[in-house]
Amino acid sequence: MTNPFMNRAAKRSSTDHGRKSEKRVAASLAARLTPASGAMRGAKSDMKKKVGDHKFQIESKATKTATLAVDLGWLVKVTEEAQATGSIPALTMSFVGEDGKSRPKGDWVAVPLWFFQQVLEELEAGNVA
Repeated sequence: MTNPFMNRAAKRSSTDHGRKSEKRVAASLAARLTPASGAMRGAKSDMKKKVGDHKFQIESKATKTATLAVDLGWLVKVTEEAQATGSIPALTMSFVGEDGKSRPKGDWVAVPLWFFQQVLEELEAGNVA
């Protein structure tokens, strides 16, 4: 017979690195974590950040392995959630150890091409330092 508590505990231990990484990334971005990691009604994505007139809806993923396959579903989800709030979608990807701390050069962010083009145009115009 299986013990539901032990099943939950085993699942939790396999995702602890992700929760720890999510908290670490939110702290480094000074972003606000979403309660229940976006699982509650009305509370979408993993974190939010506002910079001037820009609002970001951020989904965070972490892996202990050397590869991370980017799921189109993640990008669609965060994009739809961002559109509903007038925000810019972003996906953080972290390559971490068991403790959720990033490996060297292991933290990355993906944003839509249109936003990256906008940043490049502002840099070229000298509007951003």
